[in-house]
Formats: sequence, C-alpha cells, structure tokens
Amino acid sequence: MQTQHSTAQTLRTLYHRCFRKNPFVYIFLTALLITSCTSAPEQTTLTVFAASSLTDAMNEIKTVFEEEHTHVEVVYQFAGSSTLSAQLLSGAQADVFASANTNQMQRVMEGDLVTSAATRYFAFNRLALITPKEATTPIESVKDLAQPGIQVVLAAPDVPVRTYTDRFLETLSTAYSADYGENFKDAVLANVVSEESNVRLVANRIALGEGDAAFVYMTDVTASIADQVEIIPMPPEANPIASYPIAYLANSASPELAEQFQSFILSEEGQAILLKWGFCVAPEDASYMLDLEEMPEFTANQIRCS
Repeated sequence: MQTQHSTAQTLRTLYHRCFRKNPFVYIFLTALLITSCTSAPEQTTLTVFAASSLTDAMNEIKTVFEEEHTHVEVVYQFAGSSTLSAQLLSGAQADVFASANTNQMQRVMEGDLVTSAATRYFAFNRLALITPKEATTPIESVKDLAQPGIQVVLAAPDVPVRTYTDRFLETLSTAYSADYGENFKDAVLANVVSEESNVRLVANRIALGEGDAAFVYMTDVTASIADQVEIIPMPPEANPIASYPIAYLANSASPELAEQFQSFILSEEGQAILLKWGFCVAPEDASYMLDLEEMPEFTANQIRCS
C-alpha cells in the first residue's frame, strides 16, 4: 500500500514539473506518440505485362505514376502480345496486361483472367513501312516489296503487328487488286527472310541493315533509329488502325492499385504521354470497352492524334 502511494505521488510530481510548467513538452511527446503509431504505406510492386511497341511511353508513365504513388514500384515485362498472353495463360503472375490487339486480350479473357468490365481501349497506332537509309536495294513504294530478291523482315505470325500487316497486304490484293494484283500478298510473303518475336526486334534489324524492308508501327521509328531508317509512304485508306486494350487481371495481388494504374493511363495526363510518343487515343468523351462478342474496327474519326 505504501509502495502504490509512493508511485502515484511520483507521477503527479513528474506531471507538474514537466507538462504544467512546460506545455511544449506535452505537445512534443503527443506528436511523437502519434507519429510512432502511424505506419508508412507498405511498399508494393505492380507487375505490368505490356506490348513491346509501348516501351517508351510506358517507361514515362512509370516515372510519373511512381512519383504520385511513392510506395509503388512498377515492374514491366515487355514482349510481343502473343508471348505475354501465352505466359499469362501458363500461370505467370501479373497485375495489368496491355496488349497491341484485341485477339490476344480475348485469349486471356477466355482463360477467365480478365473481364469485359475490366478492359478498355487506351491507344491506337498505324503501320509504317521502313527501309535502311543506306539500302543497297532501293525501295520507293509498297509495290516494290513483291519484286523477286527483296528481303522482307516481318514479325512472327500471331504477333499483333504481323496480324495488321497480313490484313494490309490482303486488302491490297483484293480491294486494290487492279493496282497491286491478286497475288500481291503471296509475292511479298515469298520474300520474307526473317520472322521476329516482337516488333522492336523487327525495327532493329532494318536499322542494322539486316533486311531491305519491314512493317512496324509508326511509334517504333524512335529517335534511336530515326537516322538509320526511311519511311516509305503507304496508301492511308488501306492502312489498318491498330487498337490497344488494357485490363487489370482478375487474379491480381493488388487489384485496387492495378485499377488505379489503368485509370491513370486513361486519364488526361496518361493520354497526353501516349500522344507525345506518337500514339493516337480515344476522344475525351469516349471510353471504349472491349466487347468479347465483337471485334471492333475503329475508324479515323473515332480516334484523335497529335
């Protein structure tokens, strides 16, 4: 009993000496207590599988997103969309998938890894025909690709840029057969000497002079190769619009964060970054969802470019 009385007296004495005489001590200790009880957000890694053609734009998006979400590290896996979808269907873990065409997103959808409600179109692109600047076999038009001996480099079948390329060649062989001939597509494909696993590898081969011509996206003619390649004009009415869907995955370890990343890309700030890197985007009042039942064909008046 004597001990309890003595302890209480000691605490009263401490209170009078410290807090009543110096209220700043009380404020300091209270702030220290609150700070120690408030933990910093847990560091989180967000894994994004993205088409190779998005490399430059996505790297800038990563920088801005991480500045606004300081507890997040965005980690990319860049490759051809067909490779990425196959990896996801084989069990690879990711939070977000950004594909260069609808086909590969549909494959992932059919594997129950994403839903229509989680998927939006966020970017658009066009094909470009490139040749080495110091080409030994000058190519002046698309028609020259059918000449015997021309070495054409393409992406492998199922890689989105190859799908768009095949569609472009098919259009010239049918709707424009009077100018190009019905066998134009077959003649060009007969000149293929290499098929690469993604579009950036295709562009690099032409930049190194390892082929006479190749189809890539306009956004692949970056500053790093612009001095080494030349863009050959293509008939714009036959040039298909490449459409890019993005989705957060149903088995994401951080679903809210994955949705925030998608929302950032669809925001005015994210769309401005894509425009800066040469992509086209949806009009400001549009939000195109991916419809699993349909394969939409976008037209020039449905997108806006810088």
